[in-house]
Amino acid sequence: MPGVQTLSEFTDRRFQPAMGTCIWTQRRLKELSDRISRTTQTLRTRIEFINEE
Repeated sequence: MPGVQTLSEFTDRRFQPAMGTCIWTQRRLKELSDRISRTTQTLRTRIEFINEE
């Protein structure tokens, strides 16, 4: 029927913002995880350096 959305079109349109949010959140969590890893490595290096003195 002309002018009537299919179920697939409707769900795609409705879920598009949620998918964008999920992608953004995934990216942000990855960045946060990377920062935590770098910080942990820096602290580990400092502790090893102090223990060697």
